[in-house]
Formats: sequence, structure tokens, C-alpha cells
Amino acid sequence: MGPRAFGLSAGEMLFVSSNAWDVAGAKAFGYRTCWCNRGNAPMEALGVTPDYEVERLDQIPDALAL
Repeated sequence: MGPRAFGLSAGEMLFVSSNAWDVAGAKAFGYRTCWCNRGNAPMEALGVTPDYEVERLDQIPDALAL
């Protein structure tokens, strides 16, 4: 729904979640992804790696700038 609603491709959007399963599904769909790992947990073995990982939402702009 996101790409249709905003008129963008999935790859032009950033999907952010604190749930690794959500990130895995979004990555499989084609979104760029950011995992908000608030608890500094190890990444689950889901076969995908998020494009970005932050501990707090306010860190997203800095992560995107790297």
C-alpha cells in the first residue's frame, strides 16, 4: 500500500520497525529497511540484513547520512 499511496517505488521508501520479522518482510518486498534495535538484541537468523540499524528513532537521520 505504501508505494501506491505515495507514488514511489518500494526501493525509494524506508521501512522502519523494532520487529525483525517486519523488517525481513519489508526487505523481501523491496523496501529499504531500518531496524530500531532498542534492546541491543542480536539479529534473528531470518536470511536478510536490514540496510540500517539504530537504537533510537532519532538516530535515523544520522544512519542515512553514512
